[in-house]
Amino acid sequence: MFTSIDKKLEEYLPPAILDLQRNEIRQCVFYSALQVNQEVISEFEEYQLPTNQHLEDIPDARQITASCMISDVNKNQIMSMWTVAVENKLVEKHFVILLTNGSHYCSCLSLINKGIICRHYFQIMLCSPTAKFHLKLIPSRWYYRNKDAIKEPFLVASKFESDTPPIIPQHNVPFLTVIHQISQNSITLHERLTDIQLYGKITGLTHKATIKALKKKDMRIISILEDYLKDEEQNENVGGDSELDDDNELDGEKLDDELDDEFDDYKENHENHSFILNNPNKQTKSKGCLKGTKRIKASHEKNSSLVISKQYNCSQCGSMGHNKRNCSRK
Repeated sequence: MFTSIDKKLEEYLPPAILDLQRNEIRQCVFYSALQVNQEVISEFEEYQLPTNQHLEDIPDARQITASCMISDVNKNQIMSMWTVAVENKLVEKHFVILLTNGSHYCSCLSLINKGIICRHYFQIMLCSPTAKFHLKLIPSRWYYRNKDAIKEPFLVASKFESDTPPIIPQHNVPFLTVIHQISQNSITLHERLTDIQLYGKITGLTHKATIKALKKKDMRIISILEDYLKDEEQNENVGGDSELDDDNELDGEKLDDELDDEFDDYKENHENHSFILNNPNKQTKSKGCLKGTKRIKASHEKNSSLVISKQYNCSQCGSMGHNKRNCSRK
């Protein structure tokens, strides 16, 4: 079904990620896809989302799902919309939006949350040659090292390869993102996370540099930090006035408050973040052999050491198997 795609995946992805992606390809045959006409898409766009109500309690949840997906992307880039359902059922399970830049948006959010192309999109690829595959749909963190897919062609399903040859892009293909319109709150959150990550990066580097400088008694780190602070002070004084300094202090205080709020939100929503579960059956092995066990002997020890049972030697008659006390010749 996807011979050329599988070869590209095997070239770029390590075995663990490759197995996950191949599993999605195998599962696509259990689904069926149907294209949505433009009138239904317009109805989804005009649908008004209800407020103060849970999605599970709303009878027309499918319309809300489709309407939310359309509002998240650039409407001018929507090429087509598909519904995907399990083959033996008539109710739609997921919606998939195909965009003109070669990306797609599935309601399962597998590509966004996991970085794996879902089975629903591969089913659409079996139905239409407009659904194309590109390695830049998959985040580069899953690639082998020193692998870059910016010049790889767009591929289709094997049955459409004769009619649709591989499309070689004229320019380098960037990461094919899906979400186009981002709210101001999302941008602010992204900026906050960037500041937190920058703070952690700087703290980690300064800690490592301080440890190495202490070991080597190196005084250069002090001069480097002093020169940096002097340069920043000079830049702040050039062309600055008291009002600008006050604004900088206010901005610094706002940034500190935002960072504190971000850490508080993280603590409150800690249960929603992914964490690593340890194996409860795995126990720490103690040093040495376990009690009640014997040392495992090597092969040469097993061959050379023959077990000989201890026998008594009688001093009265000189026979084996008894002693003087039990001798019959007393």
